[in-house]
Amino acid sequence: MKKKSISLLYLITSVFLLAFLSLGCTGGRPSATEPPKATEPPRLSDMTEEECRAFLSEHGIEIPAEIAKDLKVKELFMQLEEDPERQYFLSSVDVEDFTEEVRCLIKDYYGIKDD
Repeated sequence: MKKKSISLLYLITSVFLLAFLSLGCTGGRPSATEPPKATEPPRLSDMTEEECRAFLSEHGIEIPAEIAKDLKVKELFMQLEEDPERQYFLSSVDVEDFTEEVRCLIKDYYGIKDD
């Protein structure tokens, strides 16, 4: 009787172990029917001020001389990330053009489509 109960216990344990291992065989990968999850790009406003300025430069956007010294690009990025359609009352056409270029860059970076 003792041999039968040990054999039965071994059999049950083996079945549970195999079932548990077979559930983990996907290795954390999504199934074929599950669409891949979209990943968001890193937030531009998480960069340092210097990195933000370099990002503009890499994308061919020049900061107008009249605001270059005092402009906080990181803050501008934060504002446009929160509200890409935010309106600014600006002092010159150059500054207005610059702000629109940055707005377009932010929208392109995050894949925001115009309505």
